[in-house]
Amino acid sequence: MKARNFTTEKEDNVKELDLHGSNYEQVILKCHKFINDNWGRDLKIITGNSNYMKRIVSEIINKYRLQYVVGGITGIEGYIIIRRKT
Repeated sequence: MKARNFTTEKEDNVKELDLHGSNYEQVILKCHKFINDNWGRDLKIITGNSNYMKRIVSEIINKYRLQYVVGGITGIEGYIIIRRKT
């Protein structure tokens, strides 16, 4: 079964983008769209455990000069949290 790419809204009004099943070219477009469509909100991007995927997403986030945390406290979990600008 092929993994779905989707955006959901989780508790505490955090928007979530799941990149499982996306190729690297799709990730670039999806991340830019997701950040722009949800500007000013806390966001979570699920990257999976690929360090390369985390690096691609981090480079995109850096272009927006947003604060973010890769993989939770340990840095090894498969997601990135973006904190809204205050």
